[in-house]
Amino acid sequence: MMGEFHDNIVLNARHEILSDKLLSKEKELYELNMKNVNKTDANFSFSGRSRIIKDGLLSCIAVWFQCDMGNNTILSNAPDPPPTYWGRTSFPIYPPISVSMGQIVHWTLSLYGVNLMK
Repeated sequence: MMGEFHDNIVLNARHEILSDKLLSKEKELYELNMKNVNKTDANFSFSGRSRIIKDGLLSCIAVWFQCDMGNNTILSNAPDPPPTYWGRTSFPIYPPISVSMGQIVHWTLSLYGVNLMK
């Protein structure tokens, strides 16, 4: 979860999502083995809760990936690694919500209708 992001477009872009702007710790949501993927693997729904780690304005939920390429090579578009071609996907919250350190935020993310076999 991130503060101070003011764009209502949900897309994969090179958003400036930096770790110092995150309002909660990251959570692993999904693991996908691309060697054995099928067309339903991209349909998922996650519900969870996150503890706010500093006061701020919650304006989006940001997601990113980490890919183990083998041979100790990790490809990631997380906030801390060097920038890549892939941006981070953000799900804007509008209007932003004022949150306080220690507060618990409940959330749900769902994705349906994506065909990974194309």
